[in-house]
Amino acid sequence: MAIISRIENALLQIDGALFQELCNRYLYYIYNPNSINPVGSVIGKEKTRKGTPDTFFVNPEGKFTFIEYTTKERLGNSKSFFKKIKDDVLKCFDEEKTRIKPDDISKVIICHTDKLTAAEVKELINICYSYNWQCVFEQYGISDLAYGLLNYPGLIETYLDIKIGTGQLMTPSEFIDYYENRELKLTTPISNQFLGREEELKQGLKKLCENNILIISGKSGVGKSRYALEICNLFSNSDPSYKFLCIGNKGISLYEDIHALLPDSQNYLFLVDDANRIASHLDILLYLLKEKRKHQVKIVITVRDYAFNKINDRLFEFKSENILLHNLKDEVITDIIKSFGIGNTFYIEKIINISRGNARIAVMCVILVKHNQSLDSLDNISQLYEIYFSDSYNQIKETDSKNALKVLGVISFFRTISKDNIDTNVRIFSVFKIEEEIFWETCYKLNEKEFVDLFDNQVVKISDQILSTYLFYKVFFDSKILDFVNLVRYFIDFEANFYDSIEPLISAFDYNNIQNELKAILMDYWPNLKQKANHETMMKVISIFWFCCEVQSLSYLKEYIDGLPTVESERYILDYDQNKMSLKIHRKDPLTILSQFKITSDNLFLSSLELMFSYIKKKPHEAGYLVYLLKENYNFEKENFLYGDYIQHSLFDFLIDHISKEGFQSVFSQFFLAIAPTFLKTHITSIKSSGTKFKIYNFCLPASQSIKELRAKIWNTIHQLYLYYKDQIYHILMVVEFPREDEAKKIWKFDSSIVLSQVITGFDFNDFKACESVNRYLDSLDYSKISYEKQFRQKATNRIYKLSKLFTREYSEKDWEKDEKLRRQKLFDYCKNFDFNAYVDLFNDISTIDSQSFIKHDYSASLSLIIADIAIKDTELYLKFLGYAIQNYNFNYSTVPIINAYFEKNPDDYKPLLVCLEDNIHSNNKNWITHFYRLLPDHFIKNDYKYLITYFFNEIVLCEKNLWCLEQILSNYGEYLSLKELHVTAIHILYNRINIDNTIIDIGTDFFDHSFNHSVDIFEKYCQLYYHCRMNSQHYDYSNDILKKIIEYNPEEIVNFFKTVYKNIQSVRDLDGEHLEFIWQLDNYEEILILSIDYFLSLDCWNNDELVKVFFTNLGKNEDKAYQFMKKQIKRHYDNRNYMHMVFIVVSSCLGKYKCEYIKQYLKLNPDIESFKYLELFPMSWSIIGSAIPHYQHRVNEWRDILEAVKTLDPAINYLEHIEHLELQMKYSQKELDKEAKKEFLDRYIS
Repeated sequence: MAIISRIENALLQIDGALFQELCNRYLYYIYNPNSINPVGSVIGKEKTRKGTPDTFFVNPEGKFTFIEYTTKERLGNSKSFFKKIKDDVLKCFDEEKTRIKPDDISKVIICHTDKLTAAEVKELINICYSYNWQCVFEQYGISDLAYGLLNYPGLIETYLDIKIGTGQLMTPSEFIDYYENRELKLTTPISNQFLGREEELKQGLKKLCENNILIISGKSGVGKSRYALEICNLFSNSDPSYKFLCIGNKGISLYEDIHALLPDSQNYLFLVDDANRIASHLDILLYLLKEKRKHQVKIVITVRDYAFNKINDRLFEFKSENILLHNLKDEVITDIIKSFGIGNTFYIEKIINISRGNARIAVMCVILVKHNQSLDSLDNISQLYEIYFSDSYNQIKETDSKNALKVLGVISFFRTISKDNIDTNVRIFSVFKIEEEIFWETCYKLNEKEFVDLFDNQVVKISDQILSTYLFYKVFFDSKILDFVNLVRYFIDFEANFYDSIEPLISAFDYNNIQNELKAILMDYWPNLKQKANHETMMKVISIFWFCCEVQSLSYLKEYIDGLPTVESERYILDYDQNKMSLKIHRKDPLTILSQFKITSDNLFLSSLELMFSYIKKKPHEAGYLVYLLKENYNFEKENFLYGDYIQHSLFDFLIDHISKEGFQSVFSQFFLAIAPTFLKTHITSIKSSGTKFKIYNFCLPASQSIKELRAKIWNTIHQLYLYYKDQIYHILMVVEFPREDEAKKIWKFDSSIVLSQVITGFDFNDFKACESVNRYLDSLDYSKISYEKQFRQKATNRIYKLSKLFTREYSEKDWEKDEKLRRQKLFDYCKNFDFNAYVDLFNDISTIDSQSFIKHDYSASLSLIIADIAIKDTELYLKFLGYAIQNYNFNYSTVPIINAYFEKNPDDYKPLLVCLEDNIHSNNKNWITHFYRLLPDHFIKNDYKYLITYFFNEIVLCEKNLWCLEQILSNYGEYLSLKELHVTAIHILYNRINIDNTIIDIGTDFFDHSFNHSVDIFEKYCQLYYHCRMNSQHYDYSNDILKKIIEYNPEEIVNFFKTVYKNIQSVRDLDGEHLEFIWQLDNYEEILILSIDYFLSLDCWNNDELVKVFFTNLGKNEDKAYQFMKKQIKRHYDNRNYMHMVFIVVSSCLGKYKCEYIKQYLKLNPDIESFKYLELFPMSWSIIGSAIPHYQHRVNEWRDILEAVKTLDPAINYLEHIEHLELQMKYSQKELDKEAKKEFLDRYIS
């Protein structure tokens, strides 16, 4: 082969340094290591230097590959050539030279320009083996290199000056070099680690395995090229029979390369990147698929979304699949940025905001940042945009040099323009002097170039939001093709459009430049605006453009606030509902606008605060909103340290200054204390919005000098305000969050020096709240292991506080039961010698603690134990105090220990306790007597059951409302009295209570369960009593066990159930939560369903036939029964329109897969067209998450299915009207689908 000889001759002539460089690149392509280290080359020069080895690289396992090069020739029988190679191999294992142990060397490679004999190769293999039995020896002689380099024609051309083909067939490594080394500034690399798109990789790999062609489409910059490389690498690694080659573009035919360099000796996988630019190359590759080759050919194509159809049309002969790539999620963009070694969160956030999911722009930003090493480099990325959009911009101008940019500028602001919006369009065309016909003609041209999207030639928009931002900048600010002031003058009512256009502009381009441009525009227009505009228009302008006309905005707001009427009473309510406040925010509110001035200079910032407080003095009911804004908008952000916490210092300096001027009891003190807890937090949660996305950041404040100075101001002012706002200050100590991180502990340690030495020194520790708050603060210091003097804990106590600690459970993790036992004993010891008055004092003290404590504890259990303890010590005192405690305190006593303690002490006489409880039956909202009967020992019942049960029925059943333990009580008397009589008596009494006295009572379901068999003679009362409980208690008999018994016994009771429990039913929503699917399991389910349906259809309520669906939801294994039941109903009632209307409502909602079958059955029985039109063939209500288009498309498809089903009916002439009706309905549904698609096209702005 002549070409091999040419390569071998060239290798013999090559310089030693160039030979080494050529081999380095060749081996790099073959082995693809993370890095290659040419020790024997001089950096930046074509020279070699002595060293061992000449080159090395490290494999993923950390083992070394050593490479030696020589261009020495073998002269006759001279042994010097082999000696040179042998010495080079031996030097690789010389630890003194390499500093590497032989065990760490996995391979030795020799590249040379001659040939080795088999014996020589064997000797070199043995040398490597002798030093490390796992070490591999490889050699690339002149012939090996000549044949190997044929796969890399670019290397042959570069180093040997031999041209093989056109150089457009490239290995992946060559393609990456070619892609990344093009003469473009900020070109984006594709050799970086692939991140994200795990699901798309699985789909793409599967599609490539099953098809010969895979098309990868998407917008510019979404990462198509990198994704395609990853797919191809994964495929070729999984099937090594395929040789993976990439197609470059040098503007010449690929035919020679294909036929000269690609013999039909193996399978090939080709990557055609940006196929719309090299369509001719693609055609040549497609020809390979037509040829009768022995081996397989697969092609992966990347194409921009606008050119997808053109490329896809070329593939109509072939089996192909496609995959559409969308913008990346922020999390993946973050990973990509970090993969380039950027971990700074400020850089990352800025790049994410600029790139908006576009991987290429993100990478371009990364390169820009790494080059300049400054966050400021991202403040103006106009250069980046110019590079990125240069081709697009030139194509736009070529499309229509006169109108294209003007039209795109208009669209970039209005986002979408629809022919339907006639009034708005007339304004647009008039203001910007564009003829309507020319506007739409230009849009059609731009749509052909894929710069805009058109929907049905009626609506136009720019889908690429970054392109839209760039065009808005170019048209209104850079080239000034259109006058921005016209937007303000004539379209200020499009507020959202101004925000959507200006905010991304400020993020991407130089803020100061944009601000100055806008300021110049608005200052010229301001006098005219102020003279002619009303207040509403002025507030719109200010809310949008305050940042570029600060003084004018503040001046106008001051004038407006000064003109507000003065209120007589300045009563400020600083509390607010968080949810209501977040809904209240809107940009035109004076307080909201003024809160934006926090980022301005000192004078303007302070002026805005002055105006905010002037405003709430005129509108004190807005005080809560101002507190909300100060907490939310002025709180710490994670980048605060960059600006020395300027906003927070300025805010508190302002408040403290006004407190000193206007007194400690001024409104400024109230606001200070209202916001102080928020600014004393050390762990901050910050929420930022970006379009429709919200990001939540959690971070800890640094223990910086600035933070310490700010907190010192706050604590010192709290100290000064103590005498006037004691409770608020106690509350601050209670709510301030304890530190979680080490950095926060440093801040708390600093704080504690002020809090302990100043703030709490003046506290009045006779006040329970003072003790509680200080001890809570000291507990936090203990938790954080911050030391302090014991005297603070000793001072912060009083009698009431000590008592509270006695009644507060504090358990160790080791032995809960032991701790509880000790605590109880302490309680009993504390009350050891108490008389009646002492117990009263104790309960009064606990009531005081309960009302004053910031931390709510349940003292009821401890108080119940104390009452029970009295029973053990003194029955008379117990009865006296129990009555007093029930009447005078509203604690949630535990009745079990209190009552059982009496029975334990008094096993012979229950009546004193019963009398005591009877005297207090209406106190404390406790069912004391019911619990008495529940806990009454058996021996009392045995001896006195007649009196007890008579008393129970006369007193309890007549008075008590909560009778959940009724069955338990009655069962205690079953040994002595007839349970049937007890159940019947209880039912009679309780039935009279609900019907005569109209009392609401609550009875445990076990009563109905056990009394069912005893209630045959009074079944109606039994049912009504059950329905009463069901109606008045949510989730009562949730599993329907009782209802099942009732309707199984008497199916007609299903109607009474609905009549009673759902007597006011208005719609199917009233039945939400009912689980009546159990009815299908009953033998008489058909009878029950028919009775229910007849009842529902008789009701006078909206959509009463929808109520039937309650039986057909969650059918599960009962579906076949439901299917057969509905077939029977159609057969029985086909001539009843209302009944059939109900049937098909149920079918459409719950048995949809049988719809066509039911329709055919019905029409065979009743072909009347008007009756058919009356049927409801689709659900009357539905919910949609996301796009509604699939729903409407499904509706069109269902009409089509029904139409096809009706067309099968015989005789066809009977159903012509039905077919006509269905075709019309399908047409109407298609219109609804088109309408929705248009609506979504208008509404959706894809970022």
